Amino acid sequence: MQILFNTVIFYALVLFTACLPIRGGAQPATMAGNRVKEFKRFISEPPVIAQLIAHVCRRQSETNADFDCRYVLLRMQENAFLFREAPALDKLTSTNVFLGHCFAGFYDDAYWYFTPEGSTLEFSTNRQENLRKALEFVFTMYASPILNLGIFDSIPGVVTWNENNITPFTNKWGVLMVGVLFMDSEGRPKRIALSTAKDNNIVPWEIEYNFSVTNALPDYLPSKISALNLRNNSRQLAFKVELLSIELSNHELPRMAFMPGVFGLDAFHTVLLTDKGPLGRSKLDRFYQPVSATSRAKSPKLGIILFLIGNLAVAYIIYFSKKRMSVEIHKSNSQMRKGR
Repeated sequence: MQILFNTVIFYALVLFTACLPIRGGAQPATMAGNRVKEFKRFISEPPVIAQLIAHVCRRQSETNADFDCRYVLLRMQENAFLFREAPALDKLTSTNVFLGHCFAGFYDDAYWYFTPEGSTLEFSTNRQENLRKALEFVFTMYASPILNLGIFDSIPGVVTWNENNITPFTNKWGVLMVGVLFMDSEGRPKRIALSTAKDNNIVPWEIEYNFSVTNALPDYLPSKISALNLRNNSRQLAFKVELLSIELSNHELPRMAFMPGVFGLDAFHTVLLTDKGPLGRSKLDRFYQPVSATSRAKSPKLGIILFLIGNLAVAYIIYFSKKRMSVEIHKSNSQMRKGR
């Protein structure tokens, strides 16, 4: 019965997507040059991305028209991924971690991320499940609209093509996705008519593309991507992506390119997640020690307090050592004068 239901939903989506109004010109009968071919290959067979810079704005909610905008630095290859957000373009390579901005990555089986307050680095070398799920969430939710050129909530590389049609697939949250790519009169990708379906709820979307002449991007990549929700015959902008620059590589990048220290960051607290529980240390500690969930939650504030106390103690010792030395020198000089 479930198979029959899914089949009905699938064909309903295909028919629904095909019947969406064509905007910006009809779809050509054949592929128009290498530009469209490379566009689709970028989505289905992601290249090694040495660095991609983008500006991403997301609508807060369907009822809140405000947008949350962030700059993103992204690196990716088959065995590695790095994702960093910052409030300004010139902060993407800063040695600071910004409150509420994502910074995470992995290389082979080494996974890591900075906690939202920015002072604690958590990492694991054994593919710890919770950390892996956190990285998959970042990969799927935050990175996919960039790497998939607007096709959201889908792990990069899972989207495949049948001519100009997206091969129907179900994402990790059980949402069935179907789409059709349309080109403009010059043969460039113009838009994707996308439909999503789950629990008998079909939502139409439109992914729109704008191209500009720039040396920072290859000519098959759009400079601007807009995703519009067409539910209830409306056109509500859900998110927009501006691709600012991209550097592709013919060979894989080294491990260090995907590690948290690549920008010179030095976390105040580091937590190693192991099968036997988390181990932690701060800048003041030499060795890792077992930590509880409570201490992990409290450790940033406590660590900062201890750090400040330690610095004050050192300053106190240095100050009074110098003062005592000055007194001793003064006494010594007085005795030498008396001796003369």
